[in-house]
Amino acid sequence: MYCSNCGEKQTGEGKYCQNCGHSLTSESIEEREAPSKESSLKTFVGKNSDYYLKKWDIGDNGPRKKISWNWAAFLTGYFWLGYRKMYGYMVIILLLWLAIDAVSYSIDWPAEALNASFMWGIMAVLGNHIYYLYAEKKIKKLEDKGTASEDRLTKAGGTSIAGVFIAIAMMIGYVFLTVFVLEPALTTAPVQFGHGEEEGIITEAADSFEKGESMFFSFDFPDYKGGAYKVVVEKRENGTEHIFNEWEDEVPPDWPGVITEIYAPEENGEYIMKIIKKDKVIAKGEFTVE
Repeated sequence: MYCSNCGEKQTGEGKYCQNCGHSLTSESIEEREAPSKESSLKTFVGKNSDYYLKKWDIGDNGPRKKISWNWAAFLTGYFWLGYRKMYGYMVIILLLWLAIDAVSYSIDWPAEALNASFMWGIMAVLGNHIYYLYAEKKIKKLEDKGTASEDRLTKAGGTSIAGVFIAIAMMIGYVFLTVFVLEPALTTAPVQFGHGEEEGIITEAADSFEKGESMFFSFDFPDYKGGAYKVVVEKRENGTEHIFNEWEDEVPPDWPGVITEIYAPEENGEYIMKIIKKDKVIAKGEFTVE
């Protein structure tokens, strides 16, 4: 039985509609078949429903097409998910991005290309199918509750400008976590080398020096807070590395980084400089002496 006022399916013997409160008299109750799957999908999708139904090409066992191109997903990516209210998928993708970033920072491998290709590549060809799975799940949930009326389907599906702003907020949160949490915690800052220094900046950048030559190096503290640190210079020989020199130093706590002058080793070879703070390598660089 369905309420003639709002179309809600009735599951009990009550005198009033469970959805709109309309009186369920014999004149206000309709006996009708449940809407078809395609009809429910059309109502749920709302705007551009014909486009998605064509892309899905629904048969007896669901969509015949699982791979098809979606320009909206390709051009707007993450924000398309928000526009179509797929908030759960937004969270999953964000967590996946963070996991990829964490691994890439740990092994010093750039993740930007992989994250971009996932969103603007995979989403473009699988976006339509992902949206079908989302719509099917939402519709089934409403049908199981006996609340799959046209009003409920329209409200649960459709589009949302607010969802776009939610996606923007989540993207900002992702960038914040990546830049200010993951990157400082998992990456090693580079040590820069050069032949000179001017106003706190390395000039004449170089990674090759002569024996005993004056050379400058600089690095930034990950948290932009100075303090005590240790410099370890290792020499690479026969595929192994051993400590060639090391010393400790300290700068005021409000210093974001260090730039200083030393003299190149008196031995030819390949060298690795590591900056250690609180037993952790915070910066690393390589240079040669010829």
